[in-house]
Amino acid sequence: MAGSRGCAGTVATWRCGAAISGRSKGASSGAELKPVSLRTRLLAALLGVGLLALLATGWQADQGAEVSLRRAAINQLTSIRAERKRQIEAYVAGVRRDAMTLAESRDVIAAMEEFRAAYRGLEAQVAGWPDTTWVRYRSEVARYYREAFVPHLRAFEPEAGPERAWGDVPADDVTIALQALFIVNNPNPEASRDRLDRPVGAGRYGEAHARLNPVLRSMVRQFGYEDLFLIEHEDGRVVYTVAKKLEFGTSLLSGPYRNTRLSRAFRAARMAVEADFVQLVDFESYAPSLGAPAAFVAAPIFREGRRLGVVALQLPVDRINAVMTGDRKWETQGLGRTGETYLIGPDRRMRSDSRFFLTAPQRYLETAAQTGVPGELLELMRTHQRTVLFQQISGAAAQAALDGRTGVLTELDYREQPVLASYSPLDVGDLRWGIVAQLDTAEAFAPAVALRRALLATAAGVTALVAVTAILLARSLTTPLRRLIVGMGRLGRGDLGYRLAEARGDEIGQIAMAFDRMASDLQETTVSRDHVSSILDSMSDAVIVVRPPDDARNWRDAVVVTVNPEACRMLGHTAGEMLGRRIGALISAIRPGTGPGGGPPGMWLEEVLRYGRIGGREAVYKIHDGREVPVLFSSAVIGRGTSAIGGIVCAAHDLTELKATEAHGAFIRETFGRYVSDDVVASLLDSPEGLKLGGELRRVTVMMSDLRGFTPLAERLTPEEAIRFLNDYLQTMVDLILRYRGTINEIMGDGILVIFGAPTAAPDDAERALACAVAMQQAMGGLNARNRERGLPEIEMGIGVHTGEVIVGNIGSDRRMKYAAVGSAVNLTGRIESYTTGGEILISDSTLREAGSMVKVSRSLQIEPKGARHPLTVWKLIGIGGAYQLLLCEEEPAMVALGAEIPIRYAMLEDKRVESRVVDASFVALSSRGGEIRSAAPVPPRSNVKIWIGEEVGSEAGEIYAKVIETIPATAPGFVVRFTAVAPAIARYLQRRLA
Repeated sequence: MAGSRGCAGTVATWRCGAAISGRSKGASSGAELKPVSLRTRLLAALLGVGLLALLATGWQADQGAEVSLRRAAINQLTSIRAERKRQIEAYVAGVRRDAMTLAESRDVIAAMEEFRAAYRGLEAQVAGWPDTTWVRYRSEVARYYREAFVPHLRAFEPEAGPERAWGDVPADDVTIALQALFIVNNPNPEASRDRLDRPVGAGRYGEAHARLNPVLRSMVRQFGYEDLFLIEHEDGRVVYTVAKKLEFGTSLLSGPYRNTRLSRAFRAARMAVEADFVQLVDFESYAPSLGAPAAFVAAPIFREGRRLGVVALQLPVDRINAVMTGDRKWETQGLGRTGETYLIGPDRRMRSDSRFFLTAPQRYLETAAQTGVPGELLELMRTHQRTVLFQQISGAAAQAALDGRTGVLTELDYREQPVLASYSPLDVGDLRWGIVAQLDTAEAFAPAVALRRALLATAAGVTALVAVTAILLARSLTTPLRRLIVGMGRLGRGDLGYRLAEARGDEIGQIAMAFDRMASDLQETTVSRDHVSSILDSMSDAVIVVRPPDDARNWRDAVVVTVNPEACRMLGHTAGEMLGRRIGALISAIRPGTGPGGGPPGMWLEEVLRYGRIGGREAVYKIHDGREVPVLFSSAVIGRGTSAIGGIVCAAHDLTELKATEAHGAFIRETFGRYVSDDVVASLLDSPEGLKLGGELRRVTVMMSDLRGFTPLAERLTPEEAIRFLNDYLQTMVDLILRYRGTINEIMGDGILVIFGAPTAAPDDAERALACAVAMQQAMGGLNARNRERGLPEIEMGIGVHTGEVIVGNIGSDRRMKYAAVGSAVNLTGRIESYTTGGEILISDSTLREAGSMVKVSRSLQIEPKGARHPLTVWKLIGIGGAYQLLLCEEEPAMVALGAEIPIRYAMLEDKRVESRVVDASFVALSSRGGEIRSAAPVPPRSNVKIWIGEEVGSEAGEIYAKVIETIPATAPGFVVRFTAVAPAIARYLQRRLA
């Protein structure tokens, strides 16, 4: 062992002076280099310590300042980012409220109805026009697209040419008429087209427009939006806009703008069934706005439950910029000369304009070109005077914010400048953005640079002062030390009667006194220790002889004078490293052990000096290298003469192996005693070599149980009632599981996962698992009887069982670990259990084969579990014979045909999520546990459905959760369900219908 180096024999310390002196002579005679004098070393040490202290202090001050400045900058940026995030969230919430307010406004509802009717009237009017009129209008519109629209469009779509103009020209006459009257022949500038209220030749549509356009135009200006759209919900026709751009009159379902995000918002609102539905879509480069960034919000318009259409609003980028720039008051709001906040979309492009573009566009474009931004994006920024949608953000802060994380980091930003960035996700309605607040590090840490220069100037002056002081102090120390060197030389040559006459009271005087005491000890020592050394060397216990301190109060101050090889091994040092040192420098602490003993171990020195010896005490040595060694500790006084103390001998027997054996047994009890039976724990303790805790592949039988309807039941109970209910159920089931020697792998709320075959395996693992499952279902009767006495409803349980290979072992970390099983067999068991109904046990083919002929099953099912490659055959277990003789009752209450069908609506459940498609159906027969549903829509067996009884879908009072157990032939299409959870009000209603 490494700790035993240099310990071939015990060192006899009373005669070590001469030996040390002899070694020093030999070393000196062989040295080729002149030794450095103490004065030189002392001077160098003093200078070194002084300079090191100065450097350390300066470095700490510098680092402290930088940390403080960084913390202040981080706090400032985080505060600004949080405030901007709150303002954006408030703005988007206001946008959604505005959309709902407008959709419910009487003026907007009336406008939607009038414009729909006026649009239909315009269709009839256009049909009666002479060919020359609509040919003229078509020619004017086509020329506008070719000569006005497409040239502007080329600024952001260079490939747009004349063929683009003909591709975007509306095909139907009504759209051409509207665009000719309100856009092409509009006498107002493009930005003021909304001023035209009644164009010549617009007929009934023009009259409606003249009445309603001023009102809607005022709404848009009052609410602060770019545009307002009224869209017919059936064919997606834009029957009205305030700004009169080229989507006016086109269809968002089939027209040229069917793939825009405006169309996406319209489609979502068009399909909504709730009156308060609002759809917000992200920014895009929007062609009718000549490629400018545009985002939209849409809401459905209803009148007395009848859908009329959709109202949509175009969001202004400037409102978002006003929030993100603080109305361009960056410096007064704490962002200094280089700070900014901006938004990032999921495409990693800006959703608000850059500060640097807003303040110096040309310089920004030149910098962006140097950083590698493509020329077409630079041209788009120049054309639209924006960075929204055009500036790519590829930094780590943006990515972290889009990944849903919040934090602070230093990075190169999109300008390739080092910045301190605070980031966070920003989820606003239907948008998933990120928000970043950043400040250039040069500005954030500028005060630290000034402080560093001041520290360097101070360091130069202090260095000169330290040098002068060190020279004077070295000179005062070296002179008396030379006299000590002469005396030590004489002692080394055997003159043990020589004494120093140094009367100083400082440390030099103390060294002289220690020298005189050492000379006296050496002179008095005459007995050889060779024999004692050989005995100590052969001992298996660690032996340390110490000289107690004068006050006998602190054992750590005792000085080591003798050690044996076992002590060297235990403490990890050579004898030369240990002799003459305080014991506290080798053993940092002595803690109480777990065995019998006296008082605190720290009092051992006082006790041994008082009583002469102590023994049989367990303790733990805490070694300075971090090890903790359990020992059996004894100590006794070594006498010298009649009353003097020659030393104290300490013996310690290493208990590491014994404690490891005891800990292994305790570990097995702690690890398995909570989830396996006592006889299994006893078996593991008798033969622990059969247990592989590191993980192994085992063939086991896995059982999973789950209560039906417990979640809605728990919501109706008080917390105390829910816990009492659940504990009663778990107590009953856990007792049964342990009786059948199952291992509880996990308790997940009202679900239990059990394995049979680990940590110990037996030939009857599958049989015991099935017997346990049947016994658990039988025990539900007693549980429900107790529930009825407490006025609680009855509950049912489903169980799935499967046999296969899993990996078992201790899973976790050093601080938290558990014995568990993982693998596809565990997952498949959960899938099988999800197909069960209340009171049912489904087992796999592998379990049926494993258990043999004693298993009683009633029928088989073909299921397709999620993640399985092929369909799986499972069997309904009704009992088990052999030594168990357990049988389940298969009686189900009979269905009663209803005189009048009960209308219902239902939707499929997928992973406890209700699908959006809702189907109308009806109950034609009922029992106390299920019903027969008449429906033309096919439903797969063993599917989960949510059923509503009542007019409103989603009413909690009218909810039923059920599982499809069989389908009905096409002659009378439908299916049979078994209820898993029924709301109390619906349960009473169904009982009345059955009665």
